[in-house]
Amino acid sequence: EIYSSDENELKFLYRRHRNIQSKFSFIHHTDPSDSSSTTSKGSINLTPTDQHRLFLADPAFILSFDIERFPDGGVVQIQNGFFAHFLSPEGLVKLPVHTVFVLDISGSMDELGKLINLKSAMKIILKSLKEEDSFEVFVFSTNVKSLGKYSGTRSDINRSISKINSLRAYGGTNINDALLDSVYSAKDYKLKQGVKQIVFLTDGNRTVGELDAFTIRKGVKEANTVRLPIYALAFGNDADMKFLRQMSGENRGFVRKIRSEGRPTDQLKDFYDEISTPLLTGLSVHYPEDQVQKESVVKPNQDSFYSGDEVN
Repeated sequence: EIYSSDENELKFLYRRHRNIQSKFSFIHHTDPSDSSSTTSKGSINLTPTDQHRLFLADPAFILSFDIERFPDGGVVQIQNGFFAHFLSPEGLVKLPVHTVFVLDISGSMDELGKLINLKSAMKIILKSLKEEDSFEVFVFSTNVKSLGKYSGTRSDINRSISKINSLRAYGGTNINDALLDSVYSAKDYKLKQGVKQIVFLTDGNRTVGELDAFTIRKGVKEANTVRLPIYALAFGNDADMKFLRQMSGENRGFVRKIRSEGRPTDQLKDFYDEISTPLLTGLSVHYPEDQVQKESVVKPNQDSFYSGDEVN
């Protein structure tokens, strides 16, 4: 059961698992001893078949819920001199998005079926793009190569998938050049309106080119003058999570770990769903200077807002 002490009712309760059916129920009640207290309660009942019981331990099981929201500037919670501002507007039209995918095809991607899973995930991701979207695909091992720029039309998507399906794993891991080439290309791409972003995937550590993590991070940050978000994916256990977390964090992105043993194709698709539907860009939130110290705001540079996201 899920309890929410929020003032607003639970809007939906959602579970995602391909092997288990579930039922939902909602209760919204007020504590009679406290006139200001309301609690939303949702319950989920799982009804697996005998042959599916082993999936209960599968990490792919996801449970999500949300609350009713209102178009009034969000919710501000204040306590002990601190505040949190939650803003999640609805009813906005999706913006066009240009995504630069940067894919590791070094020799280690041949292990544990990682390249096969990557190809399957890219096929699903690219087929989900809208016609107003666009993308470029870089692949890297010892060297870096662009497979081309594409629109979101079916013919372009099919051409790109054909090229991705022909990829083979070989060589070392030239992370520095891959990051810099993708940043320069994304910066130069002309997009009248919308969001440009980079998705960087690697399964290993740096073995070719510049190897020092700080030097690479410094070069990427200096090259990324327009502050494009760089989202990093660490495929398996050998990737340098510390480096990827710092690099993506310095470039308005985040890092996700893709586990080789837990349906990696689904994990890759779930990740892309988080950033596939931008609704706002150029977002700027200002607070009264006589009431809020500017340097105390934790996320002052959150520039874009995505469907299902929350600005806070």
